[in-house]
Amino acid sequence: MTSDVRNYYIEYYVNGRRIREQVGSNRGLAEQALNKRKLEIAENRFLDIKKELKVNFSVFADEYFESHSKVNNRSWNTFDKHNIKALKEYFGKKTLDEISSHLVAKFKAKRMQEVLPATVNRQLTCLKSIFNKAIAWGKFTGMNPVKAVKLFKENNQRLRFLDRKSTNCLIAVLAN
Repeated sequence: MTSDVRNYYIEYYVNGRRIREQVGSNRGLAEQALNKRKLEIAENRFLDIKKELKVNFSVFADEYFESHSKVNNRSWNTFDKHNIKALKEYFGKKTLDEISSHLVAKFKAKRMQEVLPATVNRQLTCLKSIFNKAIAWGKFTGMNPVKAVKLFKENNQRLRFLDRKSTNCLIAVLAN
């Protein structure tokens, strides 16, 4: 026994994601349901979607510096102050949601022309920490854009020189 009941589906997009729902056997109800979903999306009421916060990077970096770096990092005056200054020069006029992995990769390439790889890595880890705090403090929704950017491989070898006393000691040991 076959049924002649036709099921109607509605299809709509939320933040670039396609959603399909089965509505029922009435075309009029399907059209009403689709209009209702479109209205909910337009009013940011669909599935409790929160409106994106437009937080300026420079403003949040200052808040991060005062509320997190100074309180938790002993090296805030030596490192974080300079790292945040470099980050603000590049990202300062953008909002947090405008900063993408691609833009972070451009920053990485630009800074590589100016400073050592270790310095670029410290600035990227500082930026990553800024985004992690923005997510934790509810100032940014989404994924951390720095997560997709790889750090440079660092050469941590030290070049050491012997002073006169150490040289004499080494010669004495080798002579025996």
